Amino acid sequence: MSYNTHRYAININKPLYAIVRRYLVLITMGACVTAMMLTSANAQTIIYQNDFENPTPSNCPNWGGTASAGTLAANYNDPPDAIFAQTGSADRLCVSHPSYADPSNTAGNFAITFGVASNNIESWGLAFDPQGEAFINGSIQLSKIRVFANNSYNFTAPETTPVTANFYRLPAGQTYTLSNAGVPVGGNVRVIVGGVDQTPIDSDTINVTNSINHTTFDWQTYNFSVDTSAFATGDKLIMVFTGLPLQRFMAFDNLIVTANNTPPTVTQVSQAFATAVVAPGASTQLTIDITGNNIGDALGLVLNNTLPTPLRLDGIASNTCGGTPTITPPNALALMAGTVPAAGCQIVLDVTWDEVDQCSVPSVTNLITDTGDATGDFSFTSGQNTAMIDATADLACLVGAGATPHPVPSASSWSLFLLFITLVGSYRSLYLRRRSKA
Repeated sequence: MSYNTHRYAININKPLYAIVRRYLVLITMGACVTAMMLTSANAQTIIYQNDFENPTPSNCPNWGGTASAGTLAANYNDPPDAIFAQTGSADRLCVSHPSYADPSNTAGNFAITFGVASNNIESWGLAFDPQGEAFINGSIQLSKIRVFANNSYNFTAPETTPVTANFYRLPAGQTYTLSNAGVPVGGNVRVIVGGVDQTPIDSDTINVTNSINHTTFDWQTYNFSVDTSAFATGDKLIMVFTGLPLQRFMAFDNLIVTANNTPPTVTQVSQAFATAVVAPGASTQLTIDITGNNIGDALGLVLNNTLPTPLRLDGIASNTCGGTPTITPPNALALMAGTVPAAGCQIVLDVTWDEVDQCSVPSVTNLITDTGDATGDFSFTSGQNTAMIDATADLACLVGAGATPHPVPSASSWSLFLLFITLVGSYRSLYLRRRSKA
């Protein structure tokens, strides 16, 4: 981008306010253009979204909570921008059935599911048009659960089960099918296009943990991003969930798929004090910011922070990250089961430099560690990826601010003092003269 500098040269004959006004307008216009460019560059275009709440039919049979009334394509009307496929009896699940519990109310009334038995290897898939963008990004929530009234699918929590997400390119004008023929238990189903088995262009293994019990949903979020920059016009991206172990059952919900020319943002924590310096006994605020993934909610936020001595944590001024925050006096914060929206969230803490401590240290640094797992102060039980960058914030102590001040006499005080000295001097002189005459 180039600019004509001569066109905007300053005319020194113009009044100063006119020059300033002109350049303020130019700066404002430039800022607006820049903001629009950034918004355009980073905006995610939603190409598919489904909370699976409106299947056809919508009954919840008492015999099991799973309504095998047709395929996922039939249940959800196979929308033109997302082509369903499946093997076996992958189906929708009645989450609201009394035999299940969903304490977080993540799923609503329905989710979609698949399981694996020795004679029935299930899977499901969808295909999306990236609409000419370089990336397809998405987010979906998963929970391992048992099949209703089937003890062979029971498990003892906590238990972790892997499931595979494979991604394939579907050429324009082609269709695809899924096949479990010849696939061993725990293996990946076959994706067939034009009679030919396809090879994934990308793949993830998602380790899904249920820490509650086999009849209660324990949701976690899987975020994905696939490079589609080499796709031709009309090509689609196929996403297939497969690879469950024997006699394991998995539920899926709240799928959102977006297209963009950049991958999603990495979830990261940062922090800053409202003031750089504080006096002993004085208060400030600590703001903790968490960036979202720019796709969907990231569930299961865990944030632990112990402020350095001599700071005292007085309270939580605001919290847009949800969850259950608790304070352990004098200086510890713990937040569990938080949710970071796609656009991010923020926690603001009220903090005081303890008045008993008169700047025993010149400054302190608050640290929030991000190790990429539960050993750090910042993590997600849902498996949400993080930047693995620690966050720090510095606060200095105002030396001497807490000392008892020495009063300085006012002008009137000085006048009275001088008058007193003058009178004393005059009286002494008069006394000495009278004594000498005597």
